[in-house]
Amino acid sequence: QVHASSESSPTKSIKRIMKRPTAIVLGSLLAGAILVGVVKAVQLKRGEGPWPECVGMPAENCQSLILREAPSLNTYIIPEGSPVTMDYRLDRVRIFVDENNVVATVPNRG
Repeated sequence: QVHASSESSPTKSIKRIMKRPTAIVLGSLLAGAILVGVVKAVQLKRGEGPWPECVGMPAENCQSLILREAPSLNTYIIPEGSPVTMDYRLDRVRIFVDENNVVATVPNRG
């Protein structure tokens, strides 16, 4: 027994395909919104540290980079292995350097 349909098979296929662009557009909008949120979060974090990009660069360059991003911070260039106080201060960044005055560890607030 053959069922008669008011729509032919190609018409159904076209309608099914026409629904896909809507899903693609909505998916793209959602992905865009997530990306914008991530970018905003990164922008808000800028200047808060840590600064992994400083490792391997001259201490003065690292210090300049940090102060450009967060001019209110107090930065200190300290030889690696030097004794330091254990207090935690959000306004301080210690930049630990090797014997060549190159940043040895990732600078961070504290």
